[in-house]
Amino acid sequence: MIKILCARRHETMGNLALEFGVSVRTVQRDISEITTIVPIYIKTGRYGGGVYVMDHFNTHTQRLNKDEIKLLYRIHTYFMSNDNGYLNDEEKKVLNNIIAR
Repeated sequence: MIKILCARRHETMGNLALEFGVSVRTVQRDISEITTIVPIYIKTGRYGGGVYVMDHFNTHTQRLNKDEIKLLYRIHTYFMSNDNGYLNDEEKKVLNNIIAR
C-alpha cells in the first residue's frame, strides 16, 4: 500500500479497498498504522478527498540522518568487536550489508 500511495500520491480509501480486496475499515486501520512511518494526511470530502502522501516523501529517497548513522556505526562496532552471541553469522552479514549501503 505504501508503494502504491507513493507512486500515485493520492488515492481514495474506497479504491484502495477494492484494489486489495478488503473493506474500507481495513484500509482505514492500515492507513492509521502507515501514518507512523509515512508522512500522509487524510482529506475528507466527496471531491478531492482521500489519502495524500506529502510531496517531499518518496520510498526510494529516504535516508538516515547523521544521528541515526552514528548510532548504527556504534551498534556495528559493538557487535563486530564483541563475540557476545547476540548476533549469529547471518545477522552479522546483514548488518555489514546495511553499513556498506
